[in-house]
Amino acid sequence: MSCVLNSGSEELPSNSVLWAHRFCWLSGMTQSARPNDWWSPWGLEVAHIASGGGDARRVDDRRAVGVLCSLAHRCHVSNSGRHKKMTINGVEYDCFDSRHMLYLKQRFDVRYYDRGFLSTVWIGSVPEPVRPPESWMEMLFKNQGILL
Repeated sequence: MSCVLNSGSEELPSNSVLWAHRFCWLSGMTQSARPNDWWSPWGLEVAHIASGGGDARRVDDRRAVGVLCSLAHRCHVSNSGRHKKMTINGVEYDCFDSRHMLYLKQRFDVRYYDRGFLSTVWIGSVPEPVRPPESWMEMLFKNQGILL
């Protein structure tokens, strides 16, 4: 496991975010609670804020990641304006992108929300945070009682 120097002298690998959070920031699902129709491997996963597609360099740093369940991670796309929905196991889910991950990071991992750092790894300007699609916010409320 590689580590990076993070905020002073703390060494925090990107997977340290999993130690602090026991549920998916988007769906509210936990390691042990998965959809009934899910047959693939399941778990909580370290998810890079930028999903790929050239938004940012991938770095192993807690300031650049969040926590998603396997389902939500598959719906993380580079541009949810172009790719709005994804069908998984016959169920249609709203897609989300880095703007939505920034919103979640800002609320669930505020100590490690660092736009200055992100601007050093982002290609272009770091986007402004945007609230995730309502369907995911309803799922988060249903599973964790959290209203964002």
